[in-house]
Amino acid sequence: MFLTPGEEINVSGDASHLKEIKIEGTDDNEQMTEFRAETSQATNAQTIAKAKEFIKEHPESAVSVYLLYRYFINTNTPQYAQAQKLLPPILQAQPRNGFVVKLQQTLIELTKVQVGKPLPSFSVKDLQGSLLTNKDLSTAQCAVITVWASWDYESVSQLNMLQEQCEKANGRLKLASFNVDASKSDCKRTLSSKENIGRNVCEESLLGGKVMRSLGLFAPMNNIILSRGKVVGIDLSTDDLRKKVESLSQ
Repeated sequence: MFLTPGEEINVSGDASHLKEIKIEGTDDNEQMTEFRAETSQATNAQTIAKAKEFIKEHPESAVSVYLLYRYFINTNTPQYAQAQKLLPPILQAQPRNGFVVKLQQTLIELTKVQVGKPLPSFSVKDLQGSLLTNKDLSTAQCAVITVWASWDYESVSQLNMLQEQCEKANGRLKLASFNVDASKSDCKRTLSSKENIGRNVCEESLLGGKVMRSLGLFAPMNNIILSRGKVVGIDLSTDDLRKKVESLSQ
């Protein structure tokens, strides 16, 4: 649903069939309604193809911004390179859209880390004051960098899973984590009952940590999987991450 100051919209349909809900009153909402109707029975690949087609035809539309983010960036299988190709016409058509401008910078940071390429260089002090760098992870048979917060249950659950994998791997798995709590004391309180959790970093900048963002990590549950210093996975679900770690650390 797209809201515009001073504009009225009408919503009709069944809440149990969200893709069939009709929203009328503004061009953006009517375009989105039409897109949902056209893709209600489509496969994921077909929906992505439709989204790409729509973005190319309507770079001025707020719907294009949503579709770009939803299907090419904020997904379990992101297509950052494709997003970079689709973004310039949107930026040209919407130069004053702050979200689009920010999205451009985000994509630049996200594409620094790509599957099949070495992890970019970084250095940051961990909770113990020791320097953590990319070289500390480059020789590991399997290494994982993850993001978590004490207030995000799913990310703590993922961290617990990685802790269990570390115990099983007999040194074949290295773990580094970025905590996005407001203070190191909050982070340490959560970690006090845990062992075998690798190196932990808290930049005390919430989601704005410079080193974390330089690695394309922006929120809890973001993760990077490495093998011998090369990226082999990005932002896997907890279950897929577990399977990947198990296969690499055998």
